[in-house]
Amino acid sequence: MNTIEKQVLDHGVSLSRELAKDILTRVGFGKIVVITKQPNNLLASVRKQWLRQMRYTQKLRPATAGIQSRKKYKSQITLMQHTNFTAKSPHAEFYADVYFIIPDKLPEFGTLAITLYITCPVNKRVLEDIARFMPEQGLVVIYK
Repeated sequence: MNTIEKQVLDHGVSLSRELAKDILTRVGFGKIVVITKQPNNLLASVRKQWLRQMRYTQKLRPATAGIQSRKKYKSQITLMQHTNFTAKSPHAEFYADVYFIIPDKLPEFGTLAITLYITCPVNKRVLEDIARFMPEQGLVVIYK
């Protein structure tokens, strides 16, 4: 059964920053879908935070003493550099890793994702259907 989590953002915490951090932990598992009312705006904001996190990690790497830590940072930087974000259809951008879509497109994209982030209201019945057909290790995160 898939896990459904509810996350409440603390006061002053940016949704795009939290999404960038969460996406980094899940992108290695498979495709990610972010449900939002304004896909292009959130994509731009998350991408900006993603690049900030990547630059921060790049700065940490040379200052790290251990070889294992350097390898970890190098693999994380490589993953971040090769992660593709899009607000287009999977038919147009099949090789993307992270899709930003409106709630109406959820049935089309939902079963594609191993991780689903919800940042706006969606139909509960549709969400339950999607969660049922997601892979076993699937995760649904609902932001409040």
